[in-house]
Parts: sequence; C-alpha cells; structure tokens
Amino acid sequence: MSHGDYRPLGQLLASATKANIAEIAAQYILQLMTLLKIVVNRSNHVNVLQHIQGYLKKELSAHNKAELCELIERYRHGEIPLIVPLTLLTHYFRQSPDAYIEDSYYMSPYPQELQLINQL
Repeated sequence: MSHGDYRPLGQLLASATKANIAEIAAQYILQLMTLLKIVVNRSNHVNVLQHIQGYLKKELSAHNKAELCELIERYRHGEIPLIVPLTLLTHYFRQSPDAYIEDSYYMSPYPQELQLINQL
C-alpha cells in the first residue's frame, strides 16, 4: 500500500457538494475501509521510516544519519524489530521537535501503558 492509494479519497472529497454529500460520504467510507483492510508489510514500514527521517535531514549529524540509516536497513532485512528505529527516531525528535511528526499516529500508535508489550 502506498500513499498514492489514498489519493482517490482526496479527489472524492474535493468533489463533494451539498447536493451529493451523503453519496460522497458513503463512497468515502467504503473506499477507506477497503484500504484499511490492506495489511502493512516491512517494505511499507521502511518507506514510512525513511519519510520520517527526512524531517530530520537538517538536524542530524552525518554520524547520526548513518546510524539511523543502518538501523532502518537492519529492520528491512529482519535483523531487528520495528521498535528499534522508532525509538531512535523518537530520541532525535525529542532533541529537534516537529509538530507534524509529534502529532502523527505512526510514532506513537498505542497508549504509553501498552508499550510494555515491547518487553515480551
């Protein structure tokens, strides 16, 4: 699944008028639910991690950028779990906050209380 898969949803919303809002809403929900059924894979996560990394391109030193790239690659190859590059990204964003990333669901999808599952 790519972000391009969601583009038709934006176009659908742009076509909404007072006269067709109920029909557009029904189509939107149907299309969104279809997209949400798609299971994400490792490649999708790597793409998102690299996208998020781009928000740090001016803030990271060459060494830190190389370290993050290495962790993302190790995740790509199944050598480490997703939480490892996410934790490093979280660390870097504490040093260089970004409102968009801070509000993103991807960086913290679960309540803090559920983070204990990472210890299993």
